[in-house]
Amino acid sequence: MARPLYENIGRLSWVTWSAFWVFTLLKAIFPPYGDLKHRSDWQEGSKLETGFRAIVVEVVAIAWFVLLLSLFALLAKNLVPTCLIWFVAFIAGLRLVDIIQTSVNVVLFDRLRDDPARPHPMASLTRTLLLTSINFFELILLFAVVYLSYPENVVSSTDIGDAAKAATPCDALYFSVITQLTIGYGDLKPVGWGRLVASIQGIVGFIFVILVLARFISSLPQITTVLGDGPTELGNPKSKSICCNNDIS
Repeated sequence: MARPLYENIGRLSWVTWSAFWVFTLLKAIFPPYGDLKHRSDWQEGSKLETGFRAIVVEVVAIAWFVLLLSLFALLAKNLVPTCLIWFVAFIAGLRLVDIIQTSVNVVLFDRLRDDPARPHPMASLTRTLLLTSINFFELILLFAVVYLSYPENVVSSTDIGDAAKAATPCDALYFSVITQLTIGYGDLKPVGWGRLVASIQGIVGFIFVILVLARFISSLPQITTVLGDGPTELGNPKSKSICCNNDIS
């Protein structure tokens, strides 16, 4: 009887085993991405349950985006009490961890958890790629919220010492965009612990792009090649190569 692949991870790689269980814990902490209770009639209800999970995930993703947008607007209007600034930044950080664990689990670890006897199909590859694109812009917004929470940590490069002016809402959003895209023009710079936040955003943005590319490539259809070295031909003695045909154009 086939077993989930994760049961053999520990014997092959300690690093992979450790990372797997760390992200399994994170997956359980952040609903609705954590596994919902399986139905007893899984085979009959799998499509229904997958559809329900898909809707829940989309609702939560949209709710998070609206929440971050609302927090940014409140900060821009100076409507957040000083005593709650740290909590706003904490919410943004919480969403950051959620996005990272979801992306890593979908690309790397979810397939290791699948039980061959009780498959958990993905709702749609196209939908997953679209949600990933939304997450990319969400990362920009949540880091902008952090920068705007403590605007004194993003200043103009031409300002010196006490003359440095705190970032405006436009500055915070602009700085978040150019930091995530790594195309800084030198007009704004982080200071203090803002340097740490900017460094984290650069690293997260880079890793996120890699995960997006991996997800996109995995969604591409299998290709039959002229030479016979495509993914459907390698290691498959039954596959047929067309390289020996005389009518190759």
